[in-house]
Amino acid sequence: MAKSSIGIEGMSCAACVRRVEEGIRSLPGVTDVAVNFATSRATVEFDPAVTGEGAIRRRIVEIGYGAPEAPAESGLRKAVILVGGMTCAACVRRVENA
Repeated sequence: MAKSSIGIEGMSCAACVRRVEEGIRSLPGVTDVAVNFATSRATVEFDPAVTGEGAIRRRIVEIGYGAPEAPAESGLRKAVILVGGMTCAACVRRVENA
């Protein structure tokens, strides 16, 4: 089994989530689907001998949503860092400048 996380564009409500889940689940070889509305991502478990990530992306597009390819690795990474102890705008400016 393979597991893939696929970004989804255009979802606006819980009904969209259900529609995407049902659409992906109908593909042969898909064993599990979980769509997260907050992150706009689908986590799909599938048998790579039966279906692939490309077929899953095509199905998402067929039902009316976007499924962009992941950008190529550029060497740059994005990170979210939680910073505690800041109490004012001057604190924020000091951290940003550092």
